[in-house]
Amino acid sequence: MKIKLTFTPDHIALIKALNFEKFDDNHYGLDNYCLWGGTYIWEQISFVLGIHDHAYPETLEDPTGPKFPPEDMERMMELDSFMVEHIQHIEEILHQFCTEGIQPGVTYWCRDYERLWHKEDPPKRPVGSDASSQNYEGGC
Repeated sequence: MKIKLTFTPDHIALIKALNFEKFDDNHYGLDNYCLWGGTYIWEQISFVLGIHDHAYPETLEDPTGPKFPPEDMERMMELDSFMVEHIQHIEEILHQFCTEGIQPGVTYWCRDYERLWHKEDPPKRPVGSDASSQNYEGGC
């Protein structure tokens, strides 16, 4: 089976903010329950995404963490789910593309049985101004 991931600028921002921890003398890594450090997951994600000012002011000191509008919560929950579901894939891509970096909008893919990641070739664009032409970059 082919695995594909395409990162958005939000994914890249969250990847940059991952909180690596030393669990003991022999284990260092990521805790899926606390990927970005801090006490409150939605507050941490909101800081990374630059939307902390969207929190309802009356909830900023809430013992369960600040509350956000439904559209922000939906966005943060989707991003968190993506990150948790694909954390191993993300780490593999980071290691395999460490010399060139990862980019938003680029699709990375691998076969599930080999785990060697590749960049997907962008779609070929027509040469010249006539989009109906059969001449495309890269030949036939």
